[in-house]
Amino acid sequence: MTYDVEAVVLSRQPYSDNCFILNLYTREEGRVAVFLRNNARRSSAGLARLHPLALVRFTLDGTGRMPRVKKSESLIPLNAIPFDPVKSCLAMFLAEMLYLILKEHCAESSLYNFIKDSVCFLDTAEDSLANFHLVFLSHLAVYLGISPNLEQEGMLDLREGYTRTSVPFHGDYMDIQSTSLWRRIMACDYTTMGELRMTREDRAQLLRGVIKYFQLQMPEIRDVKSLSVITQLFD
Repeated sequence: MTYDVEAVVLSRQPYSDNCFILNLYTREEGRVAVFLRNNARRSSAGLARLHPLALVRFTLDGTGRMPRVKKSESLIPLNAIPFDPVKSCLAMFLAEMLYLILKEHCAESSLYNFIKDSVCFLDTAEDSLANFHLVFLSHLAVYLGISPNLEQEGMLDLREGYTRTSVPFHGDYMDIQSTSLWRRIMACDYTTMGELRMTREDRAQLLRGVIKYFQLQMPEIRDVKSLSVITQLFD
């Protein structure tokens, strides 16, 4: 049985000399892993098209234990993400976060559309992207139903998900300055995020706090390998 899916590529992992496992988030089925055999008909350019956050339409053969890719084509060609070093680093980081977060997530068209629209914005954006990943993760938390309550001033309790005026006994909290920055980030969208200025140190500290929050809300999330790269990306 063959069928088509519309997907965001999260990762491409070698399986053997000429085979790969692709991890995808699809509109139709949610998170899926598929088997890709690289043969003479599939050029190196075709493989390069399957980069992190690529938007691809796949024709899959679902007769085996794992669906196999019969055909793939770009759903929306991305002209900047594969070649721009800043955008490719952001794509690598966000694809890794989605890979870790969406492990068992079922199909949800609103979440898929958010990711797809975010990728398209990243590819075409010409202004500063220093806060893009923070806005993306903040909005993602809303779609996942784990967004923290930051209405009150104070420090964010990373376990409980609300602000407080004293340090929690367990020690998992975001300091007052980072909490205030995250509150302002959550009020931004991609068109207004450039108005919020912060230092590289502030941004890196906030990002570490945001990732720690995700890890405490979703314990299956492991260490983020690309974190050290993304924290050094913007001045």
